[in-house]
Amino acid sequence: MPDPTISRRSLAAGLSGLAAAASLGSGRASAGTTAKGETLVAMTVPSIAALRSLASPVRSDPVTIFVQGYHSTDRPQGGGLFTWSPQSVLADDGGTVIRPVASGRESAGRWLRTGGDPATVCWFGAVGDGETDDTAAIQRAIDATRQDGMLVFPKGRYKVVTLDTGRCETTWRFDHAELIGGATEPTTCILRIRGLHSRFFDLRINAAFNSHYGCALWWYNDRDPSQHNDVVGLDIRYAKRGVVYGAMPGGRSTRFAQSENTIFGYHTRGVEKPLYINHDNGVLGLVSPQLVAHDEEWARDVPGRFDYTANQSFEAVAGVLVVQGGEVQNSIAATTATCATVEKGSEVHLDGCIVEVNTPFLIRGRLTIRGGRILNTQSMTSQFLVQGGEDSALHVSNCRLFRNPKVGSFSDRPLVVGQGDIVFDQCEITEWADFTPLVLGKNTDVHFERCRWRPQGPTGRDYRLDTGAPDLLDGRPIDHTGRSLDGFHPQGPANGSTGVSRDIPTPSYGGSIFIRADGFAGLSTLDTSSRETVRQSGIRMRGGERFLVEAWVRRVRGDVAVSMLVLDDAGNAISADKTGRYLVVCGNYQNFITDDWRYLRQVVTVPFQAAAYAGFGISTGASGGEVRMCGLKVRRADWSIG
Repeated sequence: MPDPTISRRSLAAGLSGLAAAASLGSGRASAGTTAKGETLVAMTVPSIAALRSLASPVRSDPVTIFVQGYHSTDRPQGGGLFTWSPQSVLADDGGTVIRPVASGRESAGRWLRTGGDPATVCWFGAVGDGETDDTAAIQRAIDATRQDGMLVFPKGRYKVVTLDTGRCETTWRFDHAELIGGATEPTTCILRIRGLHSRFFDLRINAAFNSHYGCALWWYNDRDPSQHNDVVGLDIRYAKRGVVYGAMPGGRSTRFAQSENTIFGYHTRGVEKPLYINHDNGVLGLVSPQLVAHDEEWARDVPGRFDYTANQSFEAVAGVLVVQGGEVQNSIAATTATCATVEKGSEVHLDGCIVEVNTPFLIRGRLTIRGGRILNTQSMTSQFLVQGGEDSALHVSNCRLFRNPKVGSFSDRPLVVGQGDIVFDQCEITEWADFTPLVLGKNTDVHFERCRWRPQGPTGRDYRLDTGAPDLLDGRPIDHTGRSLDGFHPQGPANGSTGVSRDIPTPSYGGSIFIRADGFAGLSTLDTSSRETVRQSGIRMRGGERFLVEAWVRRVRGDVAVSMLVLDDAGNAISADKTGRYLVVCGNYQNFITDDWRYLRQVVTVPFQAAAYAGFGISTGASGGEVRMCGLKVRRADWSIG
């Protein structure tokens, strides 16, 4: 097929200087060649429709026609040069191959678009004025360039209902262009991607507050793998749901691989739910995304349509999501219970991310956080709700976790609620749990390793949390299981009654020890019978040292506490509360100890007098009471130690 190069000079000469013409129907005819042998334009026609209506040329030498605009001369987009190929039987694609209307479908002879520029959607009839329905035109362009082609979206706003890349290996480039959602009835998506080794550059989708769509971008191939695709620059605006990766909500994915796919720079504006991943054999990588679920412009343009109860940064139902850098953020006005969801069977990795949320992560699968920071903008919620039991995992390392000190009070909720495989390693935890346990729930297996804890903010006390460090009570013969009083000794002027109760917090304990008194009394691991028993049973310490105290505790009645008894070498109490005996670690007056079993984790500081030995246990106040305890553990909490 001839592929002539038409210069501006040749075109002008062909349009004005040549008179001989073949009989091709209506239009201005001219034909010939330049001195260099270049093929010249034989005719100009106003539109593709006019080109299609021409009779087939009878000349044997090449004939080239200039089309002034795809639709008309008034709209020059999509025009260009077409050369007659008498032997071609290519299918008419509406943009690069045009079959004359007069010829039969199987008859040879086609008008073929010439020129070396990449295909554009305007070649196939797209207008891009934001009003014209460009669905059919763009779909023709997609179909024509699906196999190893390139498609350009020139500057414009292309209104569409829904588009599908099909099984493709292609490259798209958006030149300050965007797709506008124009559905008037329920529709799955504005664009569906089903590529393999495809690239999409500067893809921009505007759902225009249209609630008919299930999502803006649906990335799913249900019959073949979809792998090794990149989206470089993705912008989604004003959508109920941004990206669905895998089956739609409520659907089931196939086992075809949907992996090695990456989105570089995903930006959202006014998206209620930026990301939903649901593919059993799926892996999606996000590099520097903004998973920001804010309500920009919704209240102004469509009041009452943004659902703050459904607002979430991401939802992982199945598959693996890896986020490197970028931001995770939900609406400050959100009333949903969670900022993001990690369901059973899914796995999420947040590496070096900035997280700013005012509601917790809900974890039933596996969430791993490495580096970055997490800012909880409110004091009214915890940060992690772990509900999956043995199937759930939360691993946080080298991360800073803190609250906004300008909102509410310090540490109104614990950091973690629930149980599972939970580890915090080398984290800085600021403004959390000053008057509340860091972890709330029937879970004694939350591990803190080499963490810095500042419960009163960056200028407050500074503790080391390392639950993997040796328990200082491990070397002493005390019963941690609650089956006996072994290792615990009555204290105080009103000893009251002590014993073992069958009341337990979890089945892993055989019982709980208790003390019941009408006045001040206590049970302690420190045996004060003699100096020798003090040395044998007590923990050696010095003033200013800090200890992490953990235990299951329940109040039955009255004023009760978990306490520390500190003695000097002579056996005298060094620091005392108003009863003259114990230093309170935590008590019911702080709402630490309640009528329900609670697992407490609190730091106590040794007074700066010349401390020598200490013991830990439970006590009643001057007005008496009853308290039960099991599983007591004590570890050093100084940051500078070990």
